[in-house]
Amino acid sequence: MEAPHVEVLNYIEAHTLPPVELYANSDEPRGWTTDQLAKARPKLARMVDGLIPVLSGHGLLKDMGGQIIPGGVGPDQWAITDLGRHCLDLLKDHPDRAAPETDHGD
Repeated sequence: MEAPHVEVLNYIEAHTLPPVELYANSDEPRGWTTDQLAKARPKLARMVDGLIPVLSGHGLLKDMGGQIIPGGVGPDQWAITDLGRHCLDLLKDHPDRAAPETDHGD
């Protein structure tokens, strides 16, 4: 994982659901859509569509959406998994392992 992945995990762990102003015109959320995350974390807006599949593919986020709505299925709504929380705990316990060491040729 790289810093943007960790930032998304930390944010979703700290803010389980989006604030009401990000979903005011829809049903109560079960997690975060990519659009909501992009609005809440503008610095990551251009990356969020690439970050979520990586985190999900590793089992760190899960889709809580998929509700049947008139005309189709509702949007993906992402929530952190127990494994995602465990990974964050490990990173907090060992911050030196959060980023790989680089050989600068010294």
